[in-house]
Amino acid sequence: MMNSDQLEQIERFLDGEISKDALAEALSDLSPEALDAEIATMQNIRTAVEAAGLRDQLTAALPKVTPKPAKVRRLVSWRQGLAIAASVLVLIIAYVFWPGSSDGGGLYAQYEYIDPGVPVLMSQSDDHAMYDALTYYSEEDYATAISKLAALKQQGLNNDTIAFYLGASYLYERQAKAALESLTDLTKEEGPFQARAQWLSVLAALQQEDIGSVRSLVSPIIGDDAHPFHSNAKQLQADLSQ
Repeated sequence: MMNSDQLEQIERFLDGEISKDALAEALSDLSPEALDAEIATMQNIRTAVEAAGLRDQLTAALPKVTPKPAKVRRLVSWRQGLAIAASVLVLIIAYVFWPGSSDGGGLYAQYEYIDPGVPVLMSQSDDHAMYDALTYYSEEDYATAISKLAALKQQGLNNDTIAFYLGASYLYERQAKAALESLTDLTKEEGPFQARAQWLSVLAALQQEDIGSVRSLVSPIIGDDAHPFHSNAKQLQADLSQ
């Protein structure tokens, strides 16, 4: 492993203070190939350090993206740390410049809406089974919510509340086709779930990257100035036209 004096010589070369020949003379114990490898490594380290300065700009551009801190074991070598940093940087840049790399494309992530659920205590409802299922939904355990809500539907309990939250759970579990099947009837009839069902249907089509369906589903929302997702729909239509 190189010592601090050798690393300093490479830094001087990269800063233009000494020539390649002078560097080779100062590090004469290294073969030309090994010297080139060490220079490339130092350049990569500088790139990773400079990338940290880019982090704030990326965060501003993507306010909803909050990477979780990486769990790093102690005694990780600086070369391993460099590889990790480079990989993270590539993933962040890919997310920024290639929106289609995320589920349903970048537009799904941009317009995603998470319905908070029904804030009703179990003791306030005679239908404990349904609100038990909705408790899991509110806790964002969508897989369990699907299991419980689907079971209630199979038992013959099929109301708008079950249909909506079953469809929403399917959507958040990346099962867009099932989500659309559960939400379709709600989008056609007036009721407390109609507007949200319409928007979640748009998101399901985005998740499938079915742009034709997205345009069709977003049309009635754009035509209703009082729709709670009217501005979102207009902006989405503009994004699709670019």
